[in-house]
Amino acid sequence: MELFPDADARRLAEKQIRKTLDDAMTRMKATALETFHRPTLSVDIIGAASSAPAARRFRAHGTWRAGSEMAYVATQESTNDLTIGGAVRIASYPLGAWTSALLSTLPHARSAGRLPSDTAVPVKYEPLLETSVTAVSSTASTQTAAAAFVHLGCDAGAVLTLRAGSLADRFKPTTLEVHVADIDGDGRYALLMDNPATALPVDDAGLIKLVNKTLNAVRDRHGQRSASV
Repeated sequence: MELFPDADARRLAEKQIRKTLDDAMTRMKATALETFHRPTLSVDIIGAASSAPAARRFRAHGTWRAGSEMAYVATQESTNDLTIGGAVRIASYPLGAWTSALLSTLPHARSAGRLPSDTAVPVKYEPLLETSVTAVSSTASTQTAAAAFVHLGCDAGAVLTLRAGSLADRFKPTTLEVHVADIDGDGRYALLMDNPATALPVDDAGLIKLVNKTLNAVRDRHGQRSASV
């Protein structure tokens, strides 16, 4: 943290920083920042991979605003500091390509898992401060895709938070989570944390399809909520 001799020196430094940012601002950057601030649809990805040569963490965020033909994806370089993270890069993509670009930040799926889908996965809610964490219950079947999220060792995993609306709106966004698990020697599985929860085997293309379908569902639900307000 930088220290200043007095308040005037601090204000002068802050003024210089604002000028530097203003000078670097372009119309495209301004549009991207506005989209990140108040998106129509967005997807957060937080994940980790334990595969060789070394464990790594990854984080990405994709966002789109209604009426725009472009969407934006921000990716953060992996570091050992979870609280700060690495440099952030932002890229723009055509509307029909942003979810696939975002999901490409995940490790490549060698194949879809071999266990069958499960459309009634039991879940449990674990309280954490003012919120709760949803996880697959240990009572889940060991013979279906649900096992990938509680019984089997995971080589790589991620949590995708799919959101319609933003905190800048007059009511809370509508969200759904999709969990991803890569099982060594088997393949990839996805878990849609809906009611009921559904687990299924997916490859790269299958995960893109699931995310797009879930985004549409989240947007529909959000629209129904806003219409009733």
